[in-house]
Amino acid sequence: MVNRSTFNAYLSSNIQQFMKKKQRNDQLKEQILELFTESKQTYGAYRIREELKKLGYKVVPQTISLLMKELGLFSNRGGSKKEYLKILQE
Repeated sequence: MVNRSTFNAYLSSNIQQFMKKKQRNDQLKEQILELFTESKQTYGAYRIREELKKLGYKVVPQTISLLMKELGLFSNRGGSKKEYLKILQE
């Protein structure tokens, strides 16, 4: 059996950690959206990670990819691939 005060302390610490993570993810979402629109929807998770690194954030690409999916963002790289194929055909 666990003391009531120990249990309540455990609950409050978990809630605080959850809120910190949610606030950080909200800040990251804002930054990701800004960087994504500045890049004309061409940056993926790895390029956005490099830009966030320059701004002082430490984030892994998997987290950025997950947040981009939540925001409904997908990089638009069809144009560069078409240009590459044109060069190959010439």
